[in-house]
Amino acid sequence: MSSFPTGDSSARICRTLFVGLIAGLIAATGCLPTARGGEDPPVLAADAAKQITTEESQQFANELSKAVAQGDFNTFNRMLDWDSIVSAATMVPNLPELQKARDGFKSGVQQGLKTSGGGLAGQICEIVKKGGEYKVLRADVSANETVVTFRLLTPDHQSLNYHRFYLKRNSSKQVVAADLFILLTAEKVSETLHRSWLPIAKAALKSSAARSDEATTDLLSSAERMRQFAEFVQAGKNADALNFYYKFPASLRSDKTMLILRFKAAQAISTDEQLQCIDDMQKFFPEDGAVAFVMVDAYLHRQQPAEALKCLDRVIGSIGPDAALLARRANILLAKKDLVEARKVLDEAIKLEPDLRDPYVVSLDVVLAAKDFYATASLLNLLTDKFGYQWKDLEQVAPFAEFVESPQYHKWLESRKK
Repeated sequence: MSSFPTGDSSARICRTLFVGLIAGLIAATGCLPTARGGEDPPVLAADAAKQITTEESQQFANELSKAVAQGDFNTFNRMLDWDSIVSAATMVPNLPELQKARDGFKSGVQQGLKTSGGGLAGQICEIVKKGGEYKVLRADVSANETVVTFRLLTPDHQSLNYHRFYLKRNSSKQVVAADLFILLTAEKVSETLHRSWLPIAKAALKSSAARSDEATTDLLSSAERMRQFAEFVQAGKNADALNFYYKFPASLRSDKTMLILRFKAAQAISTDEQLQCIDDMQKFFPEDGAVAFVMVDAYLHRQQPAEALKCLDRVIGSIGPDAALLARRANILLAKKDLVEARKVLDEAIKLEPDLRDPYVVSLDVVLAAKDFYATASLLNLLTDKFGYQWKDLEQVAPFAEFVESPQYHKWLESRKK
C-alpha cells in the first residue's frame, strides 16, 4: 500500500530523479573546481518591480560567463531562482493536498544540486574545462521579458546547444534567472523537472484519495512510464523505450519532448523508425525552432539537404545570427554543391565571430571542392597559426588528392619547413 510521500521521502525520491533527469538536459554534450566561496550574485540597485535594463542583463551574462570560466558552479546555481523553477514544475496538479510533497520535492532539488556535482551547472563547467565553449550571444530586453542566450560548444566542436535564461528580479533586488530553456530538449528546466514531479504527485494523491483535475489525467496515469521512457532513452535501451512510447495516450505521443526522445531512440533502431518519427515531428511542429534543430541532422541522414537547410534557417530565425549556425549552414550548402553561396555565408560568419574556428574549417572544405588551391594553402596556414592545427601527411588524405598535385601544395610544403 502506497504511503503519502512525506517531506523527507519526497526529497529522497526527487534527488534520485533529479540527478538522472538533469544529466540529460544538455543532451548535445557530455569538475569539481574550487568555488568562489559563498559569494552571492551581484545585487543591483533597483526596485524589484522595475524592468530589467540592457546593462543589467549584460552584467548577468558577464557574471555567469565568469562563473563558468572559473568552474564555479555554485555561483552559477545561485544565479538561477530554483524556488521559481520548482514552483513552476509542481504547479500542476494545483491541489492543496500536495503541498507537503511539493516542499519535499523542492528540498530534494536543492540537495541534488549539492550532491550531483552541481547538476547542469557542473556539467557545463566540466565541458568548458575540457576545452568547450560557453559564450553569451545576446541579451534581448523587452517590456514583457528579458532573455539572455548562451551557446554551448563541445571541445571537438561537433555538437552545440543553446540556452535561454529568462531573467527577473527577486525580492532582494538581484537579477536572477526564473527559468532556463534548453534548445535540444525543446523545453524549460521547469518542464523537465515536471516529469520528475508527476510520479510523486500521483503517489501522494493515491494515498490521500484525492482526485486530480481532468486536464492532468493522462499525465498522472502515465507518469511512471514517462519517467521510465526517459531513463531507457538515456541508457541506450532504445527498443524498450519505443515500446513504452507506443503505449502512451495520443496526447503524450504528440508531446514535443516525447517526440524528441523518441527520435533519439529511433535513430538506433532503424531507418524506417527514424523516418516515421521525422514525419510525425513535421506534422505536429512544422514551424518549431527546437524541433527544427533536431531535424537538421535527420534530413541530412535522409540525404535531403534542401529540407535540412529549411530547418536550419528556422533555427537561425529563432536563435538569431550566430557564426556556429552559419558555419553549419555553409556545410549544408556545400552538400548541395552551392559553393558560391557557401563562401558568402562563411564570410558572414567570420565577420560575425572572427575567433571561432568552425567557419574556417568549413571554408577549407569549400575551397578544396572549388579547387581554389591558393585559398587552400592560405587556410592551412591560418588554421595552424590561429588555432594550432597540426597537419600530417596530406598526400595520404583523400580530400587533398588534387591539392597535393598542385604547385600551390609544394610551395606551401616548402614554406612550412622554414
